[in-house]
Amino acid sequence: MFRPPPKSVVVGVAVAWVLIFLFFFRPTLELHFNNSEILTESYDFHETSEEAQCFKNIHASSKSPIPRVVHFLWGFGNHPEMTFMNYLAIRSALISLKPDTLKLHYEELSRDNIWFQRLQDNITLVHHNMTVEYPKQTKEHWQVSHMADALRLDILHREGGIYSDADVIALQSFNILLHNERDVILGHEGGDRHGLCNAIILARPDAAFLGQWIDRYNDFVPSEWNYHSVLLPKEMSLEQPSEICTLAPNVFFWPTWTHRHIRYMHADLSREEVVEVENLLDTYGGAFYSNQLAYHAWSQVAREEYLDRLTPELVKEKDTRFNLMVRRFL
Repeated sequence: MFRPPPKSVVVGVAVAWVLIFLFFFRPTLELHFNNSEILTESYDFHETSEEAQCFKNIHASSKSPIPRVVHFLWGFGNHPEMTFMNYLAIRSALISLKPDTLKLHYEELSRDNIWFQRLQDNITLVHHNMTVEYPKQTKEHWQVSHMADALRLDILHREGGIYSDADVIALQSFNILLHNERDVILGHEGGDRHGLCNAIILARPDAAFLGQWIDRYNDFVPSEWNYHSVLLPKEMSLEQPSEICTLAPNVFFWPTWTHRHIRYMHADLSREEVVEVENLLDTYGGAFYSNQLAYHAWSQVAREEYLDRLTPELVKEKDTRFNLMVRRFL
């Protein structure tokens, strides 16, 4: 009679195979990820004609403008406590974008939180029950980040406005974009323009591009981490270019998420570098580039080492590119 091997043997064999795989294929994997970062960083700082046309709003629309309503999401997945980084993001939106309304969509929220209390008079709270609103996704155990991806699209499709992740620093007004002839505006991620990142989305209500993007979540695969949020909108923009305006990487998403770029933004600066950065910020209205409107802090990469350690005192006293950039929002 056949007896299955003990569980410990099965686990041991599995571990052995993983170790063998890593031993033989680690150089290949490292080369792949290094090449990915190299490609992501390979930006020549030249806008395409399409990107320039979108940014400069050459063909302004007679349609109603994109609503001057800013949407943030917070407190999903048992994370009710707002951080100092989130405070900076929301405060920068209030100062730079001057929205008619700033809505904080939440499921759980600590109202005793010091950063929330500093902002509460200037924000409109919108409560969500994700189990009720997304029963299918809840049953399928979607990750919180993927649920948030779906929610932001549904909010914008219904209401329009400007969606911003809670680690985005708005550096200048988005007014130049609000009268665009196209109903959706996204920024390229990576110098190689491999995707269109959903950390910042501008849209009119009922935008056709958003409706089709939402429909594509019907075949969502949870293991494909950034396909629906970054790669899919890029594919869709190539299929239907008249429905969307795409912006150069440095408008919203430069420097990018690579470890070298994260270190670049948070490294200590010499006195000469401080003067250079301050001159850039003065020249470009608080930005690093002439067409930069926002900076995405890439919290998935930078949170543990940098963003979670931020305090008002650290931002005031430590000279880094990031700290110099956000000091005016303290």
